[in-house]
Amino acid sequence: MIAAAGDVALSHEQKSTWRRRLDALRRGAGFWAMADQGLVSLGNFLTVILLARRMSLIEFGAFAVLFEVILFLNSIGASLIIYPLCVKGAVGDRDELRRLTGASLIMTLLLCVPLGLGAVIGAWAVGRISLAAWVIAAMLVWQLQETLRRALTSHMRFLAALPGDVISYLGQVVYLAWFAWHGHITLEIAFASIAISSLIGAALQWMQVKPLAPSLKQLIERSREFWRTGYWATLSNLTTFLTVPSFAWVLGIFQGLAAVAIFQSFANLLKVANPIMNTVANLMIPAGSKANRDGGVALAWRKSSVYALQGAALLLPYFLVLFLAPHLVIRLAYGPQSPCLEYANMMRIYVLGYGVIYLSQITNAFLLSLHASRSAFMAQLSNVGACVVLGLPLAAVAGICGAVWGNLAATAARVIVGVILIAQLARREAPLFNDTKLDGMVPS
Repeated sequence: MIAAAGDVALSHEQKSTWRRRLDALRRGAGFWAMADQGLVSLGNFLTVILLARRMSLIEFGAFAVLFEVILFLNSIGASLIIYPLCVKGAVGDRDELRRLTGASLIMTLLLCVPLGLGAVIGAWAVGRISLAAWVIAAMLVWQLQETLRRALTSHMRFLAALPGDVISYLGQVVYLAWFAWHGHITLEIAFASIAISSLIGAALQWMQVKPLAPSLKQLIERSREFWRTGYWATLSNLTTFLTVPSFAWVLGIFQGLAAVAIFQSFANLLKVANPIMNTVANLMIPAGSKANRDGGVALAWRKSSVYALQGAALLLPYFLVLFLAPHLVIRLAYGPQSPCLEYANMMRIYVLGYGVIYLSQITNAFLLSLHASRSAFMAQLSNVGACVVLGLPLAAVAGICGAVWGNLAATAARVIVGVILIAQLARREAPLFNDTKLDGMVPS
């Protein structure tokens, strides 16, 4: 009886402990960050599913190529504007964040001028130059909304960002579903859905952040600060055109838009993981940045690696489902007549590749949290080299199969180099981020 009573007491104590842990998780930034990014993931996933089911293979292939162009162009803005906003906003107060956000929005508008040319070239390349205006609109408004969103999350206000993200990412699904129900979905409608929903979401987040417009002198000073902070990260992102987007372009040139459509259909099933992966990076950068300032590289890794493990725990069940039952998942997502079923076994290799991509995201985010963006750039260069030498030739010769294997090999090169660079920093055990180097790059 005494033992039984002790067991009962222990059981109640264990339950109480788990309840406290769950409550702490729900109250913490990590929970709401994952919830917000999960919603973003759902919106993107449903959007592509609707388009893949309603468009012809060629039309969807054109959308996939142009969507990759938008992602690439926005990644330049992300590294040149949003990355500095995050690391500087994380250590500033609310008023400083408002000033940073105001400057960031103006810089985003100015950056749209050269980036818009890239959108025009992309539309011309797929033979749909009439789409250029819609592609530019989608790219610009999406980036403005992302800037406001990241301003909120730099202060760990993930719950506050949630309503605007619901409007932006689920709003485009509702918009497309309405057109799917009443008629045919066109490429113009697809990009308009991104632009319109992002605009409404950005309006709400504008009211939450309340950005302050800078003077011309302040804007110039901020631009210089952002350039110094984001220079190497921007170079790194520029080289990504020779990695992920280039596989779609090479497949389109050598294998046709139908091959692009199938490859991107696989990618869509795995891109469900992207928001979780991005959340981990978004959490690691400010957490590691603050910890490195206080206690050096070792403390930064202890603080930021917690988020990496949380992300891995969320991703593993989904990756296992895709790896073990690719045919079933493809049938459920794209229908029993989908041409993707012919390549279903390639999904298993794609899953392994995405696991390696997650590792590369972790190493990159940790290097950026230390302001070691030059090291992050060197790791990215190894990825580019592997793509050019191995990945892209495989895609050109072997089509979808070659693209999947080539992407895995190229990403593995980035992980290996990133780990080596982090190990070098860890051996030094000296803070790389301090008040005197807040705006500069520290060579690794």
